[in-house]
Amino acid sequence: MTAGLQLLNAESSEILVPRLELAATFWSRFRGLQLRKELPAGAGLLIVPCRSLHTHWMRFAIDVVMIDADGQVIEVRSSLRPWRTCAGPRGTKAVLEVSAKSALLKEGDKVAIRMSGQDEVPFPARFLSES
Repeated sequence: MTAGLQLLNAESSEILVPRLELAATFWSRFRGLQLRKELPAGAGLLIVPCRSLHTHWMRFAIDVVMIDADGQVIEVRSSLRPWRTCAGPRGTKAVLEVSAKSALLKEGDKVAIRMSGQDEVPFPARFLSES
């Protein structure tokens, strides 16, 4: 888990996901949310790069937010249940996973990520860095 990472609405600076994990390595992307009992309120997983996902071995439903290289939300799928697959539209660069019915985003919204303190956003997600 990457400490101090948050997902924001890029236009209003509203914090949408106060505890954001980044899955940017092969193994962290592969593992995703598998085998976890739940995803706590306010937590989410940003998978970069990612265009498709599966919910195999998951124990709960999730909302899936597809994000393009400009940080724009291009698709939102609500309450994707365990043992499903999901492919994003052309242009999907990252996928945000949050607990079902907790995605505060809609198509067309722009997002950014912010690190607390002096740290820089990790390279794979730098395209979403707060400007």
